[in-house]
Amino acid sequence: MRSREVRHKALGTLSAVIDLHCHSSCSDGTDPPERLARLAAEAELTAVALTDHDTVAGFDAFDSACQQRGVRAIRAAEISCLDEGRSMHVLCYFISDDEGSALRRLLATLSGDRDRRNVVLLERLASLGYDRVTIEEVRKSAGEETASIGRPHFANALLRLYPTEFTNLQGVFDALLGSSGAAYVEKAHVTVAEASAAARADGAVTAMAHPLITLMADARADDRTLDTIERRVEPVLERLVNDGLGGLESFYSRHDALEAQLLASLARRHGIVPTGGSDFHGTTKPDLALGRGTGSLAVPDELLVELEAARPRG
Repeated sequence: MRSREVRHKALGTLSAVIDLHCHSSCSDGTDPPERLARLAAEAELTAVALTDHDTVAGFDAFDSACQQRGVRAIRAAEISCLDEGRSMHVLCYFISDDEGSALRRLLATLSGDRDRRNVVLLERLASLGYDRVTIEEVRKSAGEETASIGRPHFANALLRLYPTEFTNLQGVFDALLGSSGAAYVEKAHVTVAEASAAARADGAVTAMAHPLITLMADARADDRTLDTIERRVEPVLERLVNDGLGGLESFYSRHDALEAQLLASLARRHGIVPTGGSDFHGTTKPDLALGRGTGSLAVPDELLVELEAARPRG
C-alpha cells in the first residue's frame, strides 16, 4: 500500500494558483466574505470561487473586496444533491446575476429548507435530553456575522453546553448530527441532473465536489487503492457526465498526489474538466488554508480557463 503521507503537489511549474472551493460565514464557514478576499490576496491567489452551500448571498461583498485586492472572484455555490439515494455535493461555477433564473430559484428553495431543518433538529435534540440547546445558544456559537445557521453551529453549541459529554466536534457528529446520528435531519436535495440542467440554462458549469469523501466514505484505509477508487468513481462519473456534469474536483485538500492524478485522468477520459480547491471553512477545519489546503495544494489557473471554456454557449 502506498504511503498516505504523500500529498499532491503542483502540476509542474505554476505561474498562478487558484482556489475553486471555499466557504464563508454566509453558510458554514467562520470568516466573512471580505476576510476571505484578504486571505486570498495574502496567499497570492489569482482567482477564488466562493462556494457557499446553496447560496450566493455573500458574493457581492466578496467580489467588491476581491476587486480591491486584484483577485478575480467567481460567483459559485455548492449544491446539495441526491444521487441514487446518496448525498452528493455539486459545485456550480459562473452563476449569473439573474435573480429570477431557474438556478437561483433552485438555490433559494434549498437554502430556505435550512430553517425547517433547524426547527426539527432543535425538537429532536430536546427529545434526546439536550434541551439546553436553543436557537439563541446556537446563534451565540455561530457569531453575529453568520448569515446561515447549520449543523457546525449546533455542534459548537453542544460542545459548549455539554462539556462533560462531548470533547470534540467529531464526537458530536458521530453521536448526534452526522448522517447516522440520533438527531440527524435529512436535508432537501435535487438530483445532479436537475442541478446541471438549471446550471446550463444559466450559463454555468457543475462539478462533483470531493468525490472520494462521497464515494469512498465506507472504504477501509487498506481498501483505498487506486484500482478501487477507479472502479467506484468511473461508472458514477460516466452516468453523471451524461446528466450534464462538467467537472470533477480532482485536486483537493484530502486527496494525495496519486489520487489527484487518477481523478484528473478520469475527468479527461470522460471529456470534463479536472477542478480543484481547498474546501476552506475557517476555524471549523483548522488544518486547511485557503488556496493551500494542508500545505501542498496548488491548483493551476489553466484549469479555470478550461472550466470557463466548458460553459454552455448560446
